[in-house]
Amino acid sequence: MTDTLHLQDIALAHAPAIQRYAADQRIADTASSIPHPYPDGAAECFVRRVLQERVEKKSFVHAVMIGEEFVGVASLFNCLRVPGEAEVGYWIGVPFWGKGYATHAVSLLIALAKSMGFSALVGKCVARNPASARVMEKNGFHFDKESIGCGPHTGDLVREFKRTVM
Repeated sequence: MTDTLHLQDIALAHAPAIQRYAADQRIADTASSIPHPYPDGAAECFVRRVLQERVEKKSFVHAVMIGEEFVGVASLFNCLRVPGEAEVGYWIGVPFWGKGYATHAVSLLIALAKSMGFSALVGKCVARNPASARVMEKNGFHFDKESIGCGPHTGDLVREFKRTVM
């Protein structure tokens, strides 16, 4: 079914689905920027913020779609931190786990990064999320280093991966 997966620019119309799926504690457990409990209205605030960041060229956030169905979020962010480099981020709603959607979404992010002129990508995941590490490895990312998380993941071991974009 991944042949119908595509990325769509994030829009306010995606906020209800983001709100529903991001409220699941299993998403917040491994996503550094999603709090739990997920406050009412947080998805709309998130979308408004990233739409502004797109204008500023700081981040490029997309809805991961299967046909017309929202299944998650995939983004290039921290685009201005290091010249030529962006960070990839993604999450897939729990009902859609284990179907290869994250792997496919990241492959689309890589193609997007190439078309935008980025030369390197960084991806991070908490060490207790080996599925996310596999997504990056399947997409040509290589383990770079480990660090200790901050924010909601203070004290968690974080694995960082890198890949060049050619």
